[in-house]
Amino acid sequence: MTVTISHNDWKQAAADELRGQLDTCVQTIKDCDDQARILEERRDHASERAAEIKAAARTLGIDLMPFELTPTEEAPISPAVQGSSPSAADIILEALSETYPKPLRSADFRRIIQERIGRAVHEKTPGMSLYRLSKAGKVRREGVDWFLQPKREALIDEMLK
Repeated sequence: MTVTISHNDWKQAAADELRGQLDTCVQTIKDCDDQARILEERRDHASERAAEIKAAARTLGIDLMPFELTPTEEAPISPAVQGSSPSAADIILEALSETYPKPLRSADFRRIIQERIGRAVHEKTPGMSLYRLSKAGKVRREGVDWFLQPKREALIDEMLK
């Protein structure tokens, strides 16, 4: 028995299969983004609470130095707690969006952050912020160059064109 499949039938079947796989990937991305937003809200709340605790300790003259977070654990304090200063991550994303698609060098970020907020920042702040942003899929690194990572949906749209 011989089965004959026309060129159009084969192409349509392949297109249907690829669309199904793409739909699954897009849904997985959306689910991950939803989970990331929930985790970011929890992290922001914890950061705000930590800032409140530190402020209360300062007001009471209590030294919390033995209990300070290490640079790898420290979360940036949200702009709502800091006043009008944006977070290091926000500054990094803004700087990269201004130069997109060109990268910025690792060494540039500390200077950019300090200029923007008008005060010194810990030497590890840019690196930790970049690390968190890369884990969140917002930036990517190639050697010492950091690039803004376009939104996944935009990449998918580009691929489909």
